[in-house]
Amino acid sequence: MDWVSWLSIAANIAQALTGVLAAIAAILIWSQKGIRRRRFEGYLEKAKLNDAGVRRIPHLMAHCYMTEAQIFEAALGSKKIKAWVGCDEDGIEGEKVLFSFDKRAFKSN
Repeated sequence: MDWVSWLSIAANIAQALTGVLAAIAAILIWSQKGIRRRRFEGYLEKAKLNDAGVRRIPHLMAHCYMTEAQIFEAALGSKKIKAWVGCDEDGIEGEKVLFSFDKRAFKSN
């Protein structure tokens, strides 16, 4: 065999390994998203047992060990999390987004 044949075989192996690694990476990313969503839902569900269960982003970031983007991703991917824009003390809509647990948040009748 000459070097061109070996190079072709090496390229085919590299292509197959790239596909396998990409599939593994996709599975890990999807599983991490699911783990974060379940952790977020669990935290808000426990918070609802103690009080109204309404939480803001900085509080959730600290207690769920997630970034702001991960919190929004988990909330928007969940059918059990309700999100809305909160009002300031003056009654004017502010920049705060509130989250709470509700089993019936997006179920249709």
